[in-house]
Amino acid sequence: MLRKIANIFSNPRGSNNLPIELSYEQAIAADNSVFDMLQKGHVLVIRGMEPIFSGREKFIEHAASISGQQTRHELADFYAAGKTPSMETMCAVSDTVKHFRKNHIWSRLLHNFLSSINATGPVLYDGGIPRLVLEPEFVEKAAQSGRFETTDFQRAHPAGLTEIFMPSSTNIHRDYNRAHYLFQFNIWWPLHNASQQEVLRIFASEYKKNSFDRDCDEKALMALGAPLDYTLNFGDAIVFHGEHLHASPAGIPGHRRQSVDFRVAACCDDDNAHYRFGFLNQKNFETSSSKKSGVDWVIEIEDESSEKNESWFLEVLNAFEHLPFAEDRYIILHDHAKQRYPEVAKHAIEAIIRKSGSFFWLLKAGERARLVGENEVAKRAANKINETTRNYKLPDYMPVSYANPAQQITPDQAKAWSSKIIAQL
Repeated sequence: MLRKIANIFSNPRGSNNLPIELSYEQAIAADNSVFDMLQKGHVLVIRGMEPIFSGREKFIEHAASISGQQTRHELADFYAAGKTPSMETMCAVSDTVKHFRKNHIWSRLLHNFLSSINATGPVLYDGGIPRLVLEPEFVEKAAQSGRFETTDFQRAHPAGLTEIFMPSSTNIHRDYNRAHYLFQFNIWWPLHNASQQEVLRIFASEYKKNSFDRDCDEKALMALGAPLDYTLNFGDAIVFHGEHLHASPAGIPGHRRQSVDFRVAACCDDDNAHYRFGFLNQKNFETSSSKKSGVDWVIEIEDESSEKNESWFLEVLNAFEHLPFAEDRYIILHDHAKQRYPEVAKHAIEAIIRKSGSFFWLLKAGERARLVGENEVAKRAANKINETTRNYKLPDYMPVSYANPAQQITPDQAKAWSSKIIAQL
């Protein structure tokens, strides 16, 4: 098997108009070759991904638990033949999307695969972006029914959680249109078979050209030429660097689409919120037989429905010490404990300062300490920023030069903050 995989990657079957194809088993066994290929700009189709099979089954099970077995039958018809479900079933679909998002189910299912490809760390998951396309008349009726939330149709913030009913096709774009210092790749899959007209359009020949965002009209499409030639059966996914020029599927009038766009930020020293909210460090998804994972604790911390006393927060803090280190969950713990239990919050910040090597997270910890008057803690963060940024070089995985400036915090900005803090204290 390994020799076979080595042959695939030394003689890839991809071309300017054909992605490289791998089975799920080959991708899992290929160690870091998948990530290497993505960094070289190759686009991969991975066939028969077990997490997608099990994920759709979990999705159907949860929706049926909300509105009954009729929903199971309607979703089966929806995925097999494109038959639009009832409003009752679509309400259950909306609730199930939110359940998947809140509980990071796609991240959990994909974690073993994403760990196996050994992407350069730190690695963050966005949790999966739902894309649901139905006839405009049905969507309008749903919007007027009063049975859905406004954010099901329009996101509350451009960088926030995406809407469930896709409002329109995307323009032709790269995921970043500005300078940045990480490598973000995308995994896109439909929850049903998808023809060439129903899959994401990727213009791979433009990858290293000064070819940027534009409206998705006929003139622009003709100028770019044909996108990659591929189809996806249920269980297949397309995987690509998010800076490939791409656009929504062409679509077939009257046809449905339900798909998931899952984004992974590799080589990422921050929380990626300059791009979009909601990413979590990969380390939060590592589990053991005897302990809850970091993501389980994060969900409990963010659950406002139950009362939590100081003993509970101390238990969480202790549990964190026995899990793989991830700064983001300590920040979440701090932000939920600071009002009532400032000592717990302080311990969370001190843990970041002890363990982190990221100027971004040290800055975030130091800023929080400064706000509550913990000046010595803030000074320790400032001193460590100076240590970690010494000889630090920002990573550059950009295939083109962007005219728009970066929105990420840089080492120089972190050092400027640390110099100010040290001078003041």
